[in-house]
Amino acid sequence: MFAACSYIEPDNETRRIPSSVIARVLIQPLNDADTASIHFLQQGIQDSLGAEVQILPLRNMPAHAWYAARKRYWADTVLQWLQPLSAKRSEKILAVTGKDISTSTIKQYNWGIMGLAFQPGAVCIVSDYRLHSASVGA
Repeated sequence: MFAACSYIEPDNETRRIPSSVIARVLIQPLNDADTASIHFLQQGIQDSLGAEVQILPLRNMPAHAWYAARKRYWADTVLQWLQPLSAKRSEKILAVTGKDISTSTIKQYNWGIMGLAFQPGAVCIVSDYRLHSASVGA
């Protein structure tokens, strides 16, 4: 998430995006998102970007994003579902979940991932599912 909010200068130094570019970040907890992680993200975003951060009420991921064969949610579908929540160009949405999410690549159908964002875009999703040892190899 923070890498998406910074950029590399030609001299290889990372610079913060000016706060005028990202005025507000909406954190959208999904399904079983960890409350402590949500508050950690809120503080980290405020400290690093200087942006206003608002935590939205918990929502369930859309049923049509579920891929039963692999027991995952399609991250692309969730991002499309979230796009209407971002009303202003300077507003970004960070969806957070503990569920497994995936996308497809040219070589891999339904590849398990830790996060995805539309670029350019105003929405992204991150999952901590793959950070837990019980989910490794799932």
